Amino acid sequence: MKQHIAIPGAALGLLSLVGALGFIGPAWRANKRVETEILAMRAELAKPSDSPEIITGLANRLHELQTKSRERMVPIPETSDVAGLMTRLSAVLNRLGLVQREVTTGAETAVDETASLPMSVTLRGGFNPIFEAIREIEHLPRLVRIQRLRLAYESRGQSDQFNSQEIRADLLIDVFFGAKNEPIEEVADASHEGADE
Repeated sequence: MKQHIAIPGAALGLLSLVGALGFIGPAWRANKRVETEILAMRAELAKPSDSPEIITGLANRLHELQTKSRERMVPIPETSDVAGLMTRLSAVLNRLGLVQREVTTGAETAVDETASLPMSVTLRGGFNPIFEAIREIEHLPRLVRIQRLRLAYESRGQSDQFNSQEIRADLLIDVFFGAKNEPIEEVADASHEGADE
């Protein structure tokens, strides 16, 4: 007799569980769908808009990047200043002990918004001074480009072949000038005006 009571009780419990899941399941899924929509709306609201704070932040960031850009850029002077360049180059070569040298300049050529002056430099000496001279030329405080570099051994005599050799370096350098630096300044001023408003 106890066994007959247990079966209807178990059936009633199973029926209650199925009924509860039938009602709770759809409600749970609907709740999850609403939560997903809420998260999507929060993400949309978190995206940048055209609010004054965002515009000011972007203007400040633009100014920072322009400042870093100006600090890292090598200036392009408005004039070629060949005399100043030759004086600086001669001082570097004298300091390195490279007295056997020839420096000639060519005709100016237009390059986009600037001009270029080709300069041919021939040096004779030991490897270390020549190497250091090339590094110094490459890092002059103005924009230069080493267009061509040719290194060759030149023998001075037959007695001691190894010690009597010197290096000959032929360099073709482009020296840039004639740049107008105002556009960067104008953009920087415009970005500050927008930030102040």
